[in-house]
Amino acid sequence: MQHMQRQSSKLKVQLLVTAAWTCLCLVLIMQQSKALDKQHVQLLWTYFQPLGPPLLMLWLWVQATAHFERRHVAFEACFPESERKWLAPSKDICSMCMMLTWLIFGGLALCARLCAAATPTAAGGAASQPPLAPLLVPPLLYFSLALILLLPLTVMRKSSRMFFARTVLKVLVPLQPVGWADFLLADMLTSLAKSSSDITRSVCLMMHGPLAHPFHPYSATAASTCGFLTLGSLAALVLPFLIRMLQCISVWRAGGPRSQLLNALKYASSLPALILTAYEHEHHVHK
Repeated sequence: MQHMQRQSSKLKVQLLVTAAWTCLCLVLIMQQSKALDKQHVQLLWTYFQPLGPPLLMLWLWVQATAHFERRHVAFEACFPESERKWLAPSKDICSMCMMLTWLIFGGLALCARLCAAATPTAAGGAASQPPLAPLLVPPLLYFSLALILLLPLTVMRKSSRMFFARTVLKVLVPLQPVGWADFLLADMLTSLAKSSSDITRSVCLMMHGPLAHPFHPYSATAASTCGFLTLGSLAALVLPFLIRMLQCISVWRAGGPRSQLLNALKYASSLPALILTAYEHEHHVHK
């Protein structure tokens, strides 16, 4: 009992430190915002905004699992018995959330500071060569986040992280019977479809970028390569809904109720709206 109380107190302290770090980063970002030009603001928005919704959803999952544990709700009963041992408790998910929060907000504050320092003043004029420092932060951040989630070492509950990776693979290749974890992850991905598309576009911009040169005009060539209507961005946007549609059909074919066909029709009907939304962003919002 005392051990559990010490663990709870330690977690509360860690949460307070994480909240203080987040507030400090936000204050630093607000201080630097006055020195940022339009292209640097665009750079920060393009690379860091897509990470917000997935991080928020992960924190909400922490709150949900912690609530279930406090009320002694056996939510793990929804999963097959063979998968329950890989489910992480709320304190472990919370620890990963805090690590991701430190990285994302710290990277955003650092990138904002470097962008502000790189912005040419009226007296100094435009820089002849764009500095590389602000451009190195987003790729390093994205690589670090991928490493934390997929690191094949016995740290940070490797079994749970590998279970998540296997579930992602099963969802992306829906050839097996649909399990609860497959359905739950695919359903979450439909809510994160816009963020998935934005992350795909951000990675494309890191490789080709108009934002690789923040002091230069927006590159029409790179914009066409990494636009909202390119194959990668569109695939990331519509794929979660296609996967849910195929899952519903698979459940119906396995003997499920006919209502699964109506559910599949619901996801299919969302595809034209998603494509029109991407067209709107490409030709009007970001024109």
